Amino acid sequence: MSTIKPIKLDADAAKAFDELLKEKSAVSRMRKHEDRVKALKAQLKGVFGEQRFGELPDGRIVHRKTTKQSKRSQPAKTIEWDDFAIVQK
Repeated sequence: MSTIKPIKLDADAAKAFDELLKEKSAVSRMRKHEDRVKALKAQLKGVFGEQRFGELPDGRIVHRKTTKQSKRSQPAKTIEWDDFAIVQK
């Protein structure tokens, strides 16, 4: 069994390491946020069906906008995504 012999690190290295941990944590939170946004959009898409506009109980009108984009990669494909926005209060 080998013995670990760490080098001594200075305060700048400690600060850099602590910032790295914070950044890694922020990336993890961002991924969770993106997953939540995808789930909420999927839920709304299911509720909207093929409709483009919906009225919330408080009277706000929500517009579902579908965007399609052709990709020229091989093989060529079209990607599609939905977004939702308030169009009338």
